[in-house]
Amino acid sequence: MNTLGNNTKTKMPLEESYALALGFPASVDLALGNIVSLKDDGTLEKVADKNTRPFGVIVKGGKTGERVTVLSQFCAKISAKVTVDVKPGDEVCFEAVDSTDSTQDTFSKAATGNFVTAIALTDTVAGSEAQIGILRTTYKK
Repeated sequence: MNTLGNNTKTKMPLEESYALALGFPASVDLALGNIVSLKDDGTLEKVADKNTRPFGVIVKGGKTGERVTVLSQFCAKISAKVTVDVKPGDEVCFEAVDSTDSTQDTFSKAATGNFVTAIALTDTVAGSEAQIGILRTTYKK
């Protein structure tokens, strides 16, 4: 079996999916294992029901206002320009490579029929750089 960590006490099969761990403030007390969603103010809350999109699972809990760690469904966290105002949790899609800077991708809010490729992680105004979580898989809105 291929493993990661052959020289450590913990061995992980390479076939496992690795989630990106991110830190956010908690809007309520959160414990290890809680399934959470990202609110538009940039805080995490427990998923209310089956109609709430889950953001990830808590791996380091905390009290209200404290920074907690969540394992997300992202394969990467990047900085990218947004063409419209975005809030944390907004579904966004790749729009184009910036015409003035070929190293800079641009994203916009996903509309019906677009492929959602990422989730906005910060409250950002149009034309500025936002923190974006790139999803492991895309889906059509």
